Amino acid sequence: MIQRFGFGFLRLNSQDFWQMTPREIFHALSFHKKSDELPLGREGFLEMARKFPDNKQ
Repeated sequence: MIQRFGFGFLRLNSQDFWQMTPREIFHALSFHKKSDELPLGREGFLEMARKFPDNKQ
């Protein structure tokens, strides 16, 4: 997951990614996540599925 974030989201090359320290990775991740935001739970998912169905018939 961390590699996907580094290569895909941050678009780092492999040399720059593997030279990052754990502290640098933590700070990069913290800028892209709201600290007060909780993960989506089952009820939230079901509500979203009702509002935005895959099959609009």
